[in-house]
Amino acid sequence: MFPVGKLNPDEIEVLDTEIARGDFLAWYRNPTGGRDSMSLAYQDRHGDWRTLRPDFLFFIDSSEGVQANIVDPHGAWLPDALAKLRGMARFAEIYSDDFHRIESISRIDGKLRVLDFKLKEVRAAVLDARDADDAYRESSVAY
Repeated sequence: MFPVGKLNPDEIEVLDTEIARGDFLAWYRNPTGGRDSMSLAYQDRHGDWRTLRPDFLFFIDSSEGVQANIVDPHGAWLPDALAKLRGMARFAEIYSDDFHRIESISRIDGKLRVLDFKLKEVRAAVLDARDADDAYRESSVAY
């Protein structure tokens, strides 16, 4: 019903890590388009509006019931990385209470690092960052 397609090694590691969590219920590989896709708006470096479709939605069982996590493995080296991180930060400023986690992940120096957009200081650092690599180096934690 919900085709996954090919996953890269970082996406597989994220999927394995999420499944291993004790509260894991289900996951959804967010499509790259169409009506079944969860999308966030962001502005590119020219100020044009674009669509970010985070790679994964994970659902957990919590004391508050079923909650959704947005988890987006996206390389910090990619040209759109900072713009997408800023879009996630702005999305989280408004909607963070509606999600258990909102995170972006990148491999930095051989290890997966995560930016937790539920944290106000992470959002502020991303909005002020010079580039995505700096944002991860200064504000991320080990995944």
